Amino acid sequence: MLMTGLILMGMIMQSLAMGYVLPAAQCDLELTLKQRGWLSAIPFLAIILTSYFWGWLADTKGRRPAMLYSMLFSVVFTIFASFAPDLISFAILVFLSAVFTSGSSAVAYTYLGEFNNLRHRDKMVTFGSSFIGLGISWAILPLEFAYPVPVLGILYRPWRLLVVAIAVPFAVAMVLLYLAPESPKFLSVMAVLSSMKEQTLPLFKMPFIPWLSLTCFVQFGILAATNGFYVWFPTILNSLANHEGGETKICDVLDASRVSVANSTVIMLIVVLAVTGLCGIGAHLAYNQQLAVVLFAIFQMSGACIGLMNAVAVEIFPTKFRAMAICLSMMMGRVGSMVGSNLIGVFLQVNCGAGFYLFGGIIVES
Repeated sequence: MLMTGLILMGMIMQSLAMGYVLPAAQCDLELTLKQRGWLSAIPFLAIILTSYFWGWLADTKGRRPAMLYSMLFSVVFTIFASFAPDLISFAILVFLSAVFTSGSSAVAYTYLGEFNNLRHRDKMVTFGSSFIGLGISWAILPLEFAYPVPVLGILYRPWRLLVVAIAVPFAVAMVLLYLAPESPKFLSVMAVLSSMKEQTLPLFKMPFIPWLSLTCFVQFGILAATNGFYVWFPTILNSLANHEGGETKICDVLDASRVSVANSTVIMLIVVLAVTGLCGIGAHLAYNQQLAVVLFAIFQMSGACIGLMNAVAVEIFPTKFRAMAICLSMMMGRVGSMVGSNLIGVFLQVNCGAGFYLFGGIIVES
């Protein structure tokens, strides 16, 4: 559980840390707001484009090698990205790092689930998903140093160190995975499937297609709301912190500032999604800023349902299709992240309240 928790922590940090890195790197890389927007979307785009391949590789060649080599190359490209001298090289290296991040993120759920029996599987997958990125940005970004690197013509500043720091969980997990065995359930069915067609088409037929559609829809909704709002979370908090005056709704503050920006597991999943979705709607309606922030934070806790949904998926799909099914559902989740972050940016400028109603409603509907 510790190892897979570190893998998932690394995935979260790799995907979402750009929201903290890019403002600090704005001067060094000469970034515009538009460039910051598409740079933030690059990790999600890479995961979307490569999830299918990694799912096929994990189901045919093994969970362990797929995760091991993907983490190795992700760490290497992340370290290289910290030395990027300009926007283009930084974007390319971040994209390559995210391509390999995709290889371990979804497969980790399958790997952990297959080491536990039915009694403990849901609990262990959910606990493994509870590992989140530590607040390392607060410890690193306030530092003041600028070491020259004459060969590249750059100054090595704190934001570059932060880029390296987000690769640490992957590096530690890689060492632990090297010492760990292959999934026993994969070994019991290995060599049954060879082609992509044999390994994928059954998922789009009965009895799997309804469950695949459900998992894809739920992951799309959760990640659209959580990651979509997460990208803009610092902007929202800054607007609230800078607001002077009495109690007012969160959207009124943003408008005034005009910033440019079937079993117990299933029952638990439904309850958490319903409560967090309603809190998202309530965050817009609350006039007390402290209450609005609390409700918004609870709304973001819907991200915990990613692990619950994957725990359900591990039970639903057979071993030979399991990694592919979870990779496809997570791919749809990343599509949701891209759609959500872009739509929320538009809603914050055009109709702030509509964003909270829409994504809060999506979470409840999921």
